[in-house]
Amino acid sequence: LLLGPAPFIPVRNTIWSNLCGLILIGTGGSFAIMPNLAVLSIETEHLGNVSDTLSGLVSSLYALGACLGPVIGSSLTQVLSFRWNCVILWGISSFCIIIYFVVCMLELFSFCVKKQYDEGAINLTE
Repeated sequence: LLLGPAPFIPVRNTIWSNLCGLILIGTGGSFAIMPNLAVLSIETEHLGNVSDTLSGLVSSLYALGACLGPVIGSSLTQVLSFRWNCVILWGISSFCIIIYFVVCMLELFSFCVKKQYDEGAINLTE
C-alpha cells in the first residue's frame, strides 16, 4: 500500500514511501519463499526422494511468476493506474497470507490432537 501509495491513503508519493514499500515487499517475499521449500520437503518425505523434483518445481513456478508478473502488471497498469495496481497486489498477497495462516493453524491443531491421542489423553473410539 505504501508503494503506490494507495489512492485512499493520504500519503504523498515520495522516495521514502516507495523505499519503505519496497523494503516490506522484499522482506515479505523472503519470508514467503524460503520456509516453504523446507515445509514442502518435510511434508513429502514419505513419498521418497522427491527433493530434486520439488526444488525444480518450486524454481520453475518462481521463474514463471517472474516472467508473467511484469506482463500482467503492465497490462493492468494500462487499464488501471499504478496506484490501483499496487492495491490489487496487496489484496492478492493478503488473501494468500490469510490462507497460509489458516492452513498453518489447522496443521498445528491436527498435530496437537494427534499428539494427545498418541499419549492416551484422547480416546476416539468411544
